[in-house]
Amino acid sequence: MSDSEFECTPPEVRVAAERATEGIIPEKSRERYENTYELYSKWCVAKGVQHTSETVLLAYFCEISKQSKASTLWSRYSMLRAVLNFRHNVDISNYAKLKAFLKRKNVGYQAKKSSVFSEADIDTFLNNAPIEYLPQKVALIIGISGACRCDELLKMKISDLDILENRIIIVIPVTKTYSSRTFVITKSEWINIIKQYCDLRNNIDSDRFFYK
Repeated sequence: MSDSEFECTPPEVRVAAERATEGIIPEKSRERYENTYELYSKWCVAKGVQHTSETVLLAYFCEISKQSKASTLWSRYSMLRAVLNFRHNVDISNYAKLKAFLKRKNVGYQAKKSSVFSEADIDTFLNNAPIEYLPQKVALIIGISGACRCDELLKMKISDLDILENRIIIVIPVTKTYSSRTFVITKSEWINIIKQYCDLRNNIDSDRFFYK
């Protein structure tokens, strides 16, 4: 917003607009976005840069590309794009040369794949791990059954589970998309493991399903 636009806009409208634009940056990742912007700002100060431009960003990404993977470069680009748009009304998504540079850095790059448990690995752990690993077994069962994120498991409450004779109905009230979802566990062996865990944590004065 220019100075003239700012002066001509009623205060209550400006406040409403500011609240609306705050949603551009995801709340859960806000700290990462701010840290990325701060690193860029410090670089600008060190180089005597006063305004963001495609030339400036090309120089910045060229420098950090010497020590960063292609995936990191794209991640920083995405975060800077949001913050610069929010704070300075600068849309770097129109910088064709910058995107071409990042695409070149991506050529030949192979992301490191995470190790994945096989079905046999999961069965071995659930069947053979001692009682001390009961909470981890339950987290594994629920995580697989509902494709749950760590944050969803952490916030899960006892009231989110409806434990019946031959099935367990679980509701995730708040997800990444801010809408609830429900899933059902019907495998008898898995139901027994969850019931065993629930019996052991009954005397704990907390509504969190996973106590630790």
